Order: sequence, then C-alpha cells, then structure tokens
Amino acid sequence: MKPTTTKNPYRRAVRRIAPVLTLVLALAFGLVLVCCAGSEADAGTATDDFCRRLDSLSAEGRHSELVAEAVPAYAAVRESGDAAARLRIGCRIGRAYYYLFDPDSMYRYFDDATAGADSSGMSHERIMMLNTMGVFNMVNAINYSQALDYFYQAMNLASESGDRGDYYRSLTNVTIIHYYRRDPEGLETARAIYDYGRENGDAAREYTGALMLAYMYHTLGNDLEALKYVDIALEHPEYATGTGSPEPLHACVLASLGRDGEAEEIFRRCIGDPATENTILLEALSEYGRFLAARGRLQEAVRCFLRGLDITEEYHLYFYGHAIYRDLADVYSRLGRYDRAVNYLNEYQRITDDVFNVERERSFNALLRNFDRQTARVKLQQKDMQIMRQKQGIGLIAGALLVVLVLAAAIYTNYRLRDRMYRRLVIKYNDMLRREQVLQEAGRKEADAEDGKLRKLFGELDRMMTQERLYERKNLTIEEAARLLGTNRGYLSRAVNSFAGVSFNAYVNSFRIKAAVSALSDRADTTPIKVLADRLGYNNLTSFYNNFFKETGVPPSKFRQEIRRLGPDAADLA
Repeated sequence: MKPTTTKNPYRRAVRRIAPVLTLVLALAFGLVLVCCAGSEADAGTATDDFCRRLDSLSAEGRHSELVAEAVPAYAAVRESGDAAARLRIGCRIGRAYYYLFDPDSMYRYFDDATAGADSSGMSHERIMMLNTMGVFNMVNAINYSQALDYFYQAMNLASESGDRGDYYRSLTNVTIIHYYRRDPEGLETARAIYDYGRENGDAAREYTGALMLAYMYHTLGNDLEALKYVDIALEHPEYATGTGSPEPLHACVLASLGRDGEAEEIFRRCIGDPATENTILLEALSEYGRFLAARGRLQEAVRCFLRGLDITEEYHLYFYGHAIYRDLADVYSRLGRYDRAVNYLNEYQRITDDVFNVERERSFNALLRNFDRQTARVKLQQKDMQIMRQKQGIGLIAGALLVVLVLAAAIYTNYRLRDRMYRRLVIKYNDMLRREQVLQEAGRKEADAEDGKLRKLFGELDRMMTQERLYERKNLTIEEAARLLGTNRGYLSRAVNSFAGVSFNAYVNSFRIKAAVSALSDRADTTPIKVLADRLGYNNLTSFYNNFFKETGVPPSKFRQEIRRLGPDAADLA
C-alpha cells in the first residue's frame, strides 16, 4: 500500500530545514554499526572469543580499552598471516577509532585489514567497514555523496552475499541521507524497511522503519501520519535503549499539531534529565530552541541554541551546527543584534556552499541515477521470473510493460519532486543572500562609531598572529590575547567578529591549519604529526585531527601521503 501524502508535501518541508534529528544519528550508530559477533561459522575459536570480548567493550563505550587490547593482538595475527582474524580484529579497531574520532587511524586500520584478506570472503566485516566510513562522511564530514557511495557499496555486497539484515541496515543509512536532504525518495526506502520488518518478524527493522517513516512524514508536513508511526516506535522501548529516544521527535510532532503543552513537557523532560544521552540532549535543545523562537521567546531560544553549539563542537556533530547557525542568525536578527546575525549567517552559508557545491551535487545525483537503474532492473527481473513461472503467455508482455511504466512514472515523479525541492532551496538560498546584505548594512551602521578603533585592534592582533606566531601558544584564550593587546575580552571579540567574520577560536585555528598545510606540503619536512600538532599549539592530537579534517576534508597523514604521491609539484596544488 502506497503511503498517503499531503497535496503539497514541501509546503512545510522547505521551511523546516532543521538539524538532523539525533535519533536518526543514534540509529546510524546503534543499528547500523552493530557488532559482528555471531556472524562467523567457526564459533568457539580463540578469535571468536576475543572478538566477542571486543564487541562487549564497544557496546559499553570503552573504545580506548578496546584499542589497547586489540592492537597487540592485531599485530600478532598480521605477523602470523591469519587473514580472516586480521580482517575481523582490524574491523573492530577501525570502528573503535571512529568512536574516538580519529578518522586517520580508522581509515588506516580498515585499509590494512582488507589488504591482507581474500576479496571474496568476510563480507559482513567489509559491509560494516563500508557503513562505518559512510556514517563518518554523513555525520562528521557532511559529505553526502561520498557517504552514499559507501552505503551503496555495502548494499551491493550484502545483495551478493544474500545477507538481507546487512542490506536493510545499509538501506537505513541511505534513508537517513534522504531525510537529511529532504528528499521524498526517503519515504519509499523507509517504507521498504518497515515492510521488511513486519513481513519477516524482524522487530528491530520494524522499529527502525517506523521511525524513518515518522521522520519523513514530519518533514513532508503530514504530522497525523507521523504521529501514527511515532506511536508504533514508542511501543518498543527495548529497541530505543542504547540507540536513542523517539521523544524529541514526538514533541516536534505534537507541537506541529498544536499540542504545545504536551510538547513542551517532553522537551523539558529531555533537557532536565541528567541521564539524557548527549546526542538526544542536542536534538531536544535544537528543536526546543526552534519551538521557543516560533513563539517569540527569543532569549530562551538563544540559550538553547548556544548550549547546542557547545555539544556540537564537543562531540564533532558538525551537521547540527549547520542549521543552528541559521537559527541563531534568525533569532539575533529578530532581537536587533545584526552584527551577531551576520556572523552566524556567514558561517551557515559557508557550510552550505561546501555541502551543496556543484561537484558534490553532480556526484550525488549520478549515484542516485545509477541506483535507480539498478533497482528498476532488479524489480523487472523479479517480475519477469514470476510471470514466466506462471506461464502467462501474452500476460508476460503486458505485465513487463506495466512494470516498466509504473517504475518510469515513479522515477519521473521522484525526480520532479526532487527538482522542485532543489528549486525552492535555490530560491531560499538567494533570499538568504539578499537578507545577509541587509543585515550587513545594518551592522555597518551600528559599528561606524567604533569602526576605527576596532580595525586598529584587529590589525594589531593580525600582526601578532602573522609575525609573532601567537597561535603557537598552548591554551591561547581570548582573555590572554586581550591582556596582551591591552583591551578586554568583549571588545576583542567584537573586533574579530567584525573583521574576520568568525569566532576568536576559529580565527586562531585558521592560522594553525594554514601552518599545518604548509608543513605537510613540504616534502623535506618529516616532522611527526604528533610533534607538529604540539608545535602549533594544540593540546592533543585528536583536537588537531578534528580541526584539520573539518577544514580540509582530509586527515593530516593522508594529506601528507597524497602530497608525496603526487610528486615535487604537489605543493603548488596544495
């Protein structure tokens, strides 16, 4: 049965482009990055027992302990030539590094683990690695085209191996991407997951599909249908444990239906409960802030959004920050704080330009078209076999034509809807640009009186950064910089925001990353990355990795590796 939609499904979808809901993220973490234990035929071996131990550590969030135990074992099996054990243990180490947000080590172990294995074996582990890399690109790097490529590879491998569970876990991730992008095709894939769960007695997939359907219907503005599927999910709290809570979505749907009192009660419960997981807390803060802003409670909304930004940075959930920047720009504009509105709007547009650039969109759409063709071919083949078995003669031709027409119509409709969505996004984006111009003009008028003093102060700070390499100081704070410049924190912050268009920390980090790129591009510079990070003022290696990857999209060791691979002229390309 095809799901019902409203006459204009994008009437509220475009208006609601909001942070990706955390429960969806939690599903990616919990239901997609599932343990590999129990998938091997040689149960009872020492490797099985060891992998179950690692899976237990992962489930408990003890990822550093997992790495400490697994790395020596990995070195041993690698030396022994046991390719299967190498792949199984390497898979778990790489996933642990994902949770520790060390993408360079994640990629390194995944590459090394697969290099020694038979390309035709251990499909489950390979699927898990593909899904992990896909989730990283989707959630942390906000590179949807790359994420989609990994997920499709996982789905193809699952189809070849006949593992329907892995197939639908990968399809869940594809659905999440559709949700992120407000793509109506996500409704179809969510329905497929839900139907698979119900038809095969797979309660976990039914739960996941119900949540995906609820998110998609909420995005499309059909909140009565969304509420139906939220209620189905709420009936299975056992699957919410460890994968998140549907409550923030429940509150959003109730608010859309005008049940503000019930919605706010749920929001406050999520925010006020100290046991609330950080990802769920972030979702609740983001959505509650939007709820408050829509009702004119602007100062309360600002507090929610700023608290949400802190969690975003702490846990590297950068896709959340994207929409929170826009929300803060809207609220500060309504408060008459145009200087702050401009800063946050600039950051929002910078990320938008990166995520939805022409090349990424072209790559993304090419992947979708290829997947559509593959899906259509599979469906046609299945239909043909069914008809041939039934020996329906003339009905064979009629049935095949009907399937072709139905599929063609469905694909055409989806593309029309997608094109319509992109068109509206372009219009919205252009409106944002015009709005920025207005805000900037208002901000300039406000700052005219102090412009000269602020410019002079910023010029001195810029000189200290460029000539004295102030950014190399450990634990450099805006308070310390203000003291060195003989001013106060607030005045220096205004100067940086006005003339750099970013926060003080982002301004300092831009110098550090520029220096890092220069060092890594120098073929004669063999400084270990850990030493380089320390020299540039970072407190730890993880912080350096996070910031470098966020700015360049490439882990630092990969950057250096590619520079050397490209040859002596690579520095010019960097």
